[in-house]
Amino acid sequence: VGGKQHLIQPLAIANALRIPTVVVLDSDGHEYEIIDPTNDPEGKKANRRAAHVRDNTAVLTLSGAPTAEPFPTTTLFHERVIMWHSEIGAVAQEDIGAPEWQHYKEEVEQELGQPGGLEKNVIQIALRLAKAWDDGKRSPHLEQLCAQIVNKTTTTPGTTETLTTPAVAQQPAPPLVEHATATGAGHQP
Repeated sequence: VGGKQHLIQPLAIANALRIPTVVVLDSDGHEYEIIDPTNDPEGKKANRRAAHVRDNTAVLTLSGAPTAEPFPTTTLFHERVIMWHSEIGAVAQEDIGAPEWQHYKEEVEQELGQPGGLEKNVIQIALRLAKAWDDGKRSPHLEQLCAQIVNKTTTTPGTTETLTTPAVAQQPAPPLVEHATATGAGHQP
């Protein structure tokens, strides 16, 4: 969405229209664990931290978790919001292992022609996760996220109406991308 601040208004509208939602976002808490004023004389980092606290709190409140910490120390799995304790890439790296995650990054960059700067690129991340999956490496956090969304039973905000999505049978995931070209374009099977 180009920044979590852009989630707030659509989430408020969805709530007003009683559209069930599950929000997944980075807390970005890892960026603001310790702010040393001597390294931030103009207060820019402190101001960005305050903006993240404001935005995280707004999303948490609109998602029915008003008492949750805006920078949780562990990933928050709540009925209508999943907030990574840092950011999704760091969580996947922790789950899969830093050396392996780096190895998959290098493999994918090689396949995509070494474009660089793709750390948050959806195709690059999907390819890394697919390689990890093929090697039997799983991210428990991402599996829990998927299970929560796929097997979701939720109450529509402001009502007692319950919507249920049937569970999907446990089966191996299909490859995310069958092949990729030097530009990163691929096709799904």
